[in-house]
Amino acid sequence: MRNSIKLAIIIIIALVIAVSFSSCQAAKRVKGSEQFSGTISAVEVSSDVAEITILPSDSGKAAVEWDGKISRNRDFNVEEKDGTLSVLLTEKKRMFSWLPFSFFFQTDKGMDIRIFLPEENLDEVTVHNEVGDIEITGVKMKDLQVDTDVAEVIIDGAAADTIEAKSDVGDVTVKNSSGKLSVTTDVGEVNVELEEIEHDHFFQTNVGDVTLTLSAVPDNVTFQATTDVGSVHMFGKKGSYAVKQADYLVEIITDVGDITVSAK
Repeated sequence: MRNSIKLAIIIIIALVIAVSFSSCQAAKRVKGSEQFSGTISAVEVSSDVAEITILPSDSGKAAVEWDGKISRNRDFNVEEKDGTLSVLLTEKKRMFSWLPFSFFFQTDKGMDIRIFLPEENLDEVTVHNEVGDIEITGVKMKDLQVDTDVAEVIIDGAAADTIEAKSDVGDVTVKNSSGKLSVTTDVGEVNVELEEIEHDHFFQTNVGDVTLTLSAVPDNVTFQATTDVGSVHMFGKKGSYAVKQADYLVEIITDVGDITVSAK
């Protein structure tokens, strides 16, 4: 009886390894591009492993370029439907994928995905990437939401009503951008450079430094900063910076790390 059970376990493990290994061997190079002539009002990007770059379109039309290797247990789709551009790189449901050691047989190196967006009529851009850097430069929209598990996020020259950037592990940098900001990371640094404060902002990291650089010291903004382990410096002085009857509030929180707000 015991021998039969042992034999069954060995067969199951061998089958798992065979299926996983055969899946790895099927990795192939994919490269292509597609342009969309219709009006794009929303963009949805979701990926498990990729380097994602979003840039303004020179032609005024939305376009997607991709290059990389994916295995046969991955689906990559680019489509436009009812004004929404979707770029999806996801894992298919696989046999034995629930087993904790099956991920050791994954050989995907991810993909480079470049998305070009027009300036007009863009309402919402949502980007989720589990592993891989996200860089967004010079695009305009009403709402921008960026979420990654393990990666660096860089937002440079974006114009929006609201910008929300989250990372579980990785630095988040926002530069030369406009809109109400919410920037958070569990482990990593938050670096923000702004010309001026025109909205309430929220910056938080559990473990890491927060640095905010402005073009000048504002006279209508209160900066409220708290850290459990670390230092707080506002424009060369220790502690928070309060202004009576301030128009805007900037809240900065870190559990372990330094908080620095300065003017150029």
